[in-house]
Amino acid sequence: MPSVPPSSSPQPQATGRFGHYPSAAKNLLQRRVKDVPALPQVVYHVLSLFGQTETSTAQIAKIISLDPGLTARVLRMVNSSAYGFQRQITSIQHAIALLGFDAVRGLVLSASICKLFQAFTPHSATPSAQKQGVTVHHNAVPLPVHGLDVHHFWQHSLLVALLAKKIAHLYTLPNEEEIFSAAIIHDIGYLIMHHYTPELDINLARNLHQAHITYDTEEALQAESRLLGFNHAELGRELAMKWKLPQIMADVMTFHHAPQQVSEDNTAVYCIALADYITSFHPQDSHSISLKSQQCHQLFKHLNPAVASYFSLETAEELQILLVHEQELLEEAHALQRIFDTEDDEHHPLGE
Repeated sequence: MPSVPPSSSPQPQATGRFGHYPSAAKNLLQRRVKDVPALPQVVYHVLSLFGQTETSTAQIAKIISLDPGLTARVLRMVNSSAYGFQRQITSIQHAIALLGFDAVRGLVLSASICKLFQAFTPHSATPSAQKQGVTVHHNAVPLPVHGLDVHHFWQHSLLVALLAKKIAHLYTLPNEEEIFSAAIIHDIGYLIMHHYTPELDINLARNLHQAHITYDTEEALQAESRLLGFNHAELGRELAMKWKLPQIMADVMTFHHAPQQVSEDNTAVYCIALADYITSFHPQDSHSISLKSQQCHQLFKHLNPAVASYFSLETAEELQILLVHEQELLEEAHALQRIFDTEDDEHHPLGE
C-alpha cells in the first residue's frame, strides 16, 4: 500500500455565514458528555478478557450470557444476512468459535452502545426528510429541519460499517470486524447533541438545510465548528475518552473526515473515511448508468487526496466499483437496521 502523503484538511474558520456560537455552547456539550451513562459492566469485563492468552471461549461466553438482552442482540446480528451463515447460531460460544474473539468483542461493544442510546430514542417514526420537503441524498444522514432523524442516522452508520468492512476485505486489510464496529459509532457525536442539547441539534439542522449541506461531510464538519465552536468528531473523541474505548475506535470517531491527521497509520480510519464519503453522497435512486457515471466523476473529483492515495484510486471508474458494492450492501444494512430498531431484545426471536 502506498504511503500517505502529508496533508492537512481545511481548518474551520472562526466566523462565517453561520455566525458563531458563544463558548458556553461548547462547555454545555462537554458537560453533557459527562452525563452519558457508562457502558454496562459486562462490556468492560469482556473487553478486559480479550487478549489474555489463558481466557477460554467458554469464559467469555459465560460473561456475555449474564446479560440476556445483550446476548439476544449479538446473536441476532450474527444471524443477520450481513454474516450469511446457512444455519442459525444459537449460542455466544458458537458465535465466538465461528467468528473469532475480535469479531464478537466488536459486536458486544457495538450492540451495547447502540442499545444505550436507543433508550433515549423515541420509537415513533420521525417524519422523513422527503415528507418535510427536504431534498437529500438517500444514503446520507438526512437533514430534517426538526433535528437529527435517528432512524436514518443508524441506517447510514450501518451502511458505512458494512461498506468499510467490504473495503477492508477487498484490499486484504486486517481487523475487518474491528473496522465494522468502529464504523457503527463513528458519528456518535451527533447523537450526543441530539439527545442532550436538542436546541443546538435543531439549530444546526436548520442552518445546514438552509445552506444545502449534508450531515457528516467535510463541509458540514467545518460548518459545525463555525456555528457551534465544536463539531461531532470532537464530541466523539470526548465520549471515547469517557468510555475508555480501544484506540482504533477513538481514532475513527475523531479523524474519519481527516484520516491523514492520525499520528500512526490506521487502516480503520481510512476504510471508514472512504465508506463514509461514498455513502454520504451517492444517491441510491439514480437508476441511469450515465447519471451514476457523472456522479462518480464528481465524487472522485472531491475525494480526499490522502484517501485516494491510500487505496491507490487513480480513476473515477475504480471508485465506481465501490459504488456497486454499496448498492449490494443496502439490503444487509436494512436487515441490521431492523435489529437496531427492535425495542425489546428479550421478546424477539433470534434472527428476526
